[in-house]
Amino acid sequence: MDKGQGIQFSGVSAHHQNGVAENGIKLVERNARTMMLHVALCWPGYADQDLWPMAKCHAVHLWNHMPKMSSGLAPIKIFTGSKSDCSHLLNAPP
Repeated sequence: MDKGQGIQFSGVSAHHQNGVAENGIKLVERNARTMMLHVALCWPGYADQDLWPMAKCHAVHLWNHMPKMSSGLAPIKIFTGSKSDCSHLLNAPP
């Protein structure tokens, strides 16, 4: 333990250890699933499970770039310390 830092391990299915991260994962999964359902309803001939990785990637991108209601800042802005408007999200596909 150097400078007051240590490692804590949690067992399998110990979701109570990191509620913030688990909630983020849940919301990204739900967003990707919604995108897949949107494709299945609007374009049934093109709905394929091979689109799942792209839906997950897009859901993660949206999660990182959408401002949060509590702070008004996007996680990527907090992480990088940058300032920008969210105009690029206006053209984001569903």
